[in-house]
Amino acid sequence: MLARGRGGHKRPCRVCYLGGAPAAAAGVPVGRGTGMNWSLLLMALGLALILEGLPYFLVPERALRVVRWMHQLGPEALRTVGLLAMLSGVILLLLGRWLG
Repeated sequence: MLARGRGGHKRPCRVCYLGGAPAAAAGVPVGRGTGMNWSLLLMALGLALILEGLPYFLVPERALRVVRWMHQLGPEALRTVGLLAMLSGVILLLLGRWLG
């Protein structure tokens, strides 16, 4: 049975200290499940790629016109569009977190 770390987790992680020693140095298994959720990251990137590719697959003529239009915009306008897209993404993430 694994001892609980100071964080009170069932499985001590690298951040938790056991008796003043880091969890890995104390012989506590460190690895899968204790760090970043890679599965969630890969699913999010996959969803982003699906959403990015959807217009090019469904309406390629319209997508080409939009790309040509964006090519004609200046750098400041592109930055503004990028900023609005990022802010929209952050708002959606916060909304999803709030609802979930």
